[in-house]
Amino acid sequence: NDKDYYRKIVLINCIYRVLNESGINVKSHGYTYLTDAICIVIDMKSMDVCLSKDVYPLIRKKNGSKANYTVEHNIRNALDSAYRFIARQGAGDENIMRCFDRRPSNKVFILKAVQKVQDMMAEEGHND
Repeated sequence: NDKDYYRKIVLINCIYRVLNESGINVKSHGYTYLTDAICIVIDMKSMDVCLSKDVYPLIRKKNGSKANYTVEHNIRNALDSAYRFIARQGAGDENIMRCFDRRPSNKVFILKAVQKVQDMMAEEGHND
């Protein structure tokens, strides 16, 4: 279906925009895993999610990682370096890292990113 395909492209572009604005390094595994995690949580249609049971295993299988810990670790490292970067350089208004007074947990960041992506999708007229 063309509408579903277009919605998926808009969704991915919104996720990339949020991650890029947040200073997540595109070359890190964490970037890929965060993209997947945000997609999964949005598809689950619930903010009540357990990363270690609901999200990490799906990402691990999709990307051929050896363990859930690897997924969690790579996401944490990506958030660490993005948070350290904005602490040194400052951040633009769009950077959701500005909402936090210390590095957010993986879950807190992912849920905040999901919220931002859903807001962007609604603005674009894709709020289903």
